[in-house]
Amino acid sequence: MDYKEEFKQMLDEWGEDAQIEVCIEEMAELTQALIKYKRMKRKPEYHVGREQEYLEHIKEEVADVLNCVHQMAHIFGEEEICKICDEKIKRTINRLKDKK
Repeated sequence: MDYKEEFKQMLDEWGEDAQIEVCIEEMAELTQALIKYKRMKRKPEYHVGREQEYLEHIKEEVADVLNCVHQMAHIFGEEEICKICDEKIKRTINRLKDKK
């Protein structure tokens, strides 16, 4: 997934501030969808037949957030962010190994 040119077009059209705001909004929408899903799991009797609807909504919101996060990495330094991600994953894996 390499959309550097597309991200540049979006930034040129709407600007960094607007795209940061969109990212914040999308993250909030994912948060809300996840909370609703958890609520549905706790009280399924109130949500009969809607589990697939909740799951599809979460998938849509995850896709929106991932697209925004990739754009944020483009804005704030993709290469460095990828290195930090790798370090954090390795650290977590080491913690899991140490736990065993």
